[in-house]
Order: sequence, then C-alpha cells, then structure tokens
Amino acid sequence: MPAVFASTLCGYRVTDEGFLTDRPNMSDASDTLSVRLGTALLDALGVARTCPAPTDPGAGLERGIKAALEAVRPDLEVVRGATVTGYAQYSHLDVLPRFVRNYVGSQALARRIADRVARLPVGSDRSELATLLAGLEGALGAEAAVVEQLRRDLPGESILKLDVAAARPGMGGALSELVVGVSAKWSLRTDRAQDCVSQGGRLVGLRRGRMPHYAVVTIEPRPAMLKIIADGSGSVDCVYHLNLAALDVAIADVASTTPRARSWVDTYHRLVDQRRLLDFDDLLAEVAAH
Repeated sequence: MPAVFASTLCGYRVTDEGFLTDRPNMSDASDTLSVRLGTALLDALGVARTCPAPTDPGAGLERGIKAALEAVRPDLEVVRGATVTGYAQYSHLDVLPRFVRNYVGSQALARRIADRVARLPVGSDRSELATLLAGLEGALGAEAAVVEQLRRDLPGESILKLDVAAARPGMGGALSELVVGVSAKWSLRTDRAQDCVSQGGRLVGLRRGRMPHYAVVTIEPRPAMLKIIADGSGSVDCVYHLNLAALDVAIADVASTTPRARSWVDTYHRLVDQRRLLDFDDLLAEVAAH
C-alpha cells in the first residue's frame, strides 16, 4: 500500500517567473530519460500534467512520514530532525564534547583564595596553605591546558541527525531508545545517496546497544539511483518507496518504448525480489512490530 500523502507532494516544476514546465519534481530536469520516467510515474499516480509542484516537497515528505508513524505507534516518540546523541545508544558521543564546551575551570577561584591566604598573619599555617595552594594552582593550570588541547584537537565532525526518528521512551528518567531512524530523500543524486550510506555506516559503528532500524524513504523513480543505496549495502536496511505499484507501472511503460531503459526492469525487479526495495506500508509494519 502506497503512502496516502504521496500524490499531494507531486507535480510539475514551476519557473521563477511562474510558468509551469513539463519537468516532474522528482526527476533530474537535465536528464531526458529521467523526465520521461518521472512523467510516467506521475501519470500512474493520477497527477495531472497541469498540476504545479509544491514548493518544498522534502519538508512535506518528512511531515507525512512523521504523521504516519505516529498513527501506527502513538506510544513512541516521533520527531523530525533528531540529533542521535539524545538517544541511549548514542549519548556517549557527546560526553567529551559537552565537557569541553562547558568546562570553566577553577583558576580564578584559586587566585581569590591565594589573595585571602596572603592576608593571613605570618606563620606556619599561612606558609603551609600557601605551599598547598601553589601546588593546586599548578595542577589547575595543567588541567586547563589539557582541556584547551582537547578543544583544539576534537574532530569537527557534524553530529548525526535523522530526518525522522521514532524512539521508545526511557523509564525513570533514562534516555529514550532509538528504534527507527529514517533518511527522507524526495529524490536522489549520487551525493545524496552516498550520504545515506555514510550515515548508516556511522549509526552501525558508533552505537552502544541495539542497532535501530535505519532506512531511506523516497519517491526517486530511477532504478539506477535506488540501486546505489539498496543494492546490498549493509549500512542501510532497505529503501521504502512512496508508491511502489506506480513505479512498477512507470518503469514498464518507459522500458517498452525505450531500449536504453530496458535494463531498469531487471534492476528494479531484482531489488524488489531481494526485499531491498519495499513499499511504504512495509515501513509502517516494521514500526508496528518494534
């Protein structure tokens, strides 16, 4: 079963001057074959060729996924734009950066104590305190130098974020457990596809505890682009398409009249047969099972 909101996000691109084009909003506008396939997909979806595309289908896709997951599992915490360090399996990634960010040090306090000690009457107590305080100031200075070195040397990698995340609430003040992470990509380019794979690899390698189900949701029609993510990459569990039945019809339609597109049929069916490319309702079933 396709995503019920899919067709509301589809249409044809509009120029900056307000003119409707014949370029579907999920196609590569510079690729004739991509445009043909996108048009066939919109026809299969029942989207009129006079229908203008919404201005931000990517945001609409995230909202649609979030609403669908909440409807299936209202007991889960479903959010958009989730930073993974807020979840139990990945909270350790922010321990050291948070310490470095918040470190203030006690050198100023030590100097204030030293001034106070200096005003004490001369004697053995004052001398002993001064000696101890000198040692403390040295230790605090060394500590501050280490923290500053950490501040300079910590890698500047961006914190992992998920377009849509579903988590099981923690009990007794514990952090929530991430159970599903979704990368929502309205369409795909090579760099976007590689970003999905890279993000999945980091989720696999950096976790402590159970691996969440991580997948990509898209309406990308080109099997060659879907293959980059779905064809055997262990970093991504699978790809969910917003309307797999319509894509099946569109690929068959274009391949029947275009020899260049015939290889798409084999690629598409291989991904489907291997359950690497699934329909949107399979995502809902996966979430319902967690």
